[in-house]
Amino acid sequence: MKKVLAILAVCVLFASMSVATAAPIPTVDVLKNKMSNVEKIYSTTSVDWTGEFVGALGGLKKINGEWNFTAHGYMVGVYQGHNRGRLFGNLYDLNETQVGTIAGYFGRGLLVGRVTANGGQQAPIVGFLFHNATMFIGRIMSLMGPAPHMLGYHWTT
Repeated sequence: MKKVLAILAVCVLFASMSVATAAPIPTVDVLKNKMSNVEKIYSTTSVDWTGEFVGALGGLKKINGEWNFTAHGYMVGVYQGHNRGRLFGNLYDLNETQVGTIAGYFGRGLLVGRVTANGGQQAPIVGFLFHNATMFIGRIMSLMGPAPHMLGYHWTT
């Protein structure tokens, strides 16, 4: 029961739609400032990562004909591959406190993986992930909780 409550707590964190946490689409410079923990990821895994990413999790809505993104958390990580591969990253709340990790495999527009809370509770995820030369956008879903959008930037190392 504790695991279910912890997973729900993390999901509620990302699903909250408070006006106080509303933020514009983050810029590359703002997100790159959150890259300080990527070195930890490189040092704790033995994978030959080919790129890095920074992004936000939140809601994407069309309001008065314009797209509006509200960030509820951030993700910073590394990936291997281009059109197909795998990723690993840390999840942060808006106060830049790490709340968990995300890991998975992507290919042909699909993402399959898991989200892990800091307490060790895990939830499987499946979603859509699309990218161009510099940006990515997607949406992840789980068995319970919200289905946040992902929006961010990626680059090769």
